[in-house]
Amino acid sequence: MKITKIETWLCDTPVSHPIDLGRFVVRQRSYLAVRVHTSEGLVADCVTQSRGAPLDVIVNEVFAPRMLGKDALNLAALRQDIERQLTALEMYGANGRAWSALEICLQGLRAQACGWPLWRLLGGAPRSVPIQIVEGYAIQGEPEEGFVDRLVQRVDEGFGLLKVEAGHYTDDADLLRHIEQFRKRVGPEPKLVLDMAWGWSKFKPRLRTLEALQDLGIAWIEDPFASSQVESYRQLRQASPVTIGGGDETSRPENMYALLENNALDLIRIDATTMGGIENARALSVEAARRNIEVAYHVHPEVHEHLVFGLGIAGHLELFATDREFDRLHDLVKGVTYDRVRKGHLEPSEEPGTGLVLDLEKMAPFIKRHLSASAD
Repeated sequence: MKITKIETWLCDTPVSHPIDLGRFVVRQRSYLAVRVHTSEGLVADCVTQSRGAPLDVIVNEVFAPRMLGKDALNLAALRQDIERQLTALEMYGANGRAWSALEICLQGLRAQACGWPLWRLLGGAPRSVPIQIVEGYAIQGEPEEGFVDRLVQRVDEGFGLLKVEAGHYTDDADLLRHIEQFRKRVGPEPKLVLDMAWGWSKFKPRLRTLEALQDLGIAWIEDPFASSQVESYRQLRQASPVTIGGGDETSRPENMYALLENNALDLIRIDATTMGGIENARALSVEAARRNIEVAYHVHPEVHEHLVFGLGIAGHLELFATDREFDRLHDLVKGVTYDRVRKGHLEPSEEPGTGLVLDLEKMAPFIKRHLSASAD
């Protein structure tokens, strides 16, 4: 089964309220959509965040010429050949994100060729897993009680693990007050994840905040530092009374292995859409499990549910709800994982491949550029 055509769409979707993450503000969500066609008629799609980078051009001009006409099912050989040819460019950063989307498409094609969902191809078995829902982004102009109301609403809907964006707070006292108000209304059981969005330069000034958080039902704090800051993570983990997690958006698996080897994390965050696709994410997950480090995947549930169900290592799946504009993936595809959530839990789909299918009609208003490359 040969790769005959690769298409990309670069899409920009607006958000009504800018998302303040402290170090930067998100005013729109930008996506790369990829479709890989084959000689046998099988087609696989993937959508990832582009973060404003021209990932579509990289797919079209760097990867497509090296993939067209090649065996779509011999992924290991194809990757080895591409890595050899791109030695001078390396497979990180924007290149890593572009390749990740293509690798996920190829994994989906392998599963489709077997007539299986990808999670079955990875060796998984059906089970129900709890959802970690991303709700705690601040909305401009929203009163304080409105923020807490939204978190409480998700608990009422059956979600027991909620992510709160904590990177934009200039005063930790405001964050603590919000969490305390939430606890008064829901009790101790629902757990919170606090996303620091790589905003810390030092941890010692935050130790008092960490001590205050340890009795407020915090599952873990996430990404206080960039993944390259191994020593900062190691020292923080030693000093913190709260579980420390990190790894979102990392394109270099080596950074994550260094964090594991230096005992710098309690929980590792893995993103197949940035670090080289399913295989790199699988290998890192297995290594973390071997070291008894908890594993969690960074949103993109249409991709990561296959690792959750396929490997049986992670205990939950993270996603955005479609009734908020925090993420706009649902405007680009036919159905999303959130549609299958029941009472805060998810069971796997039996749809062959990844199950992700682009909806070109829905995408049309958001398409910034469409590129296509075909085999001669």
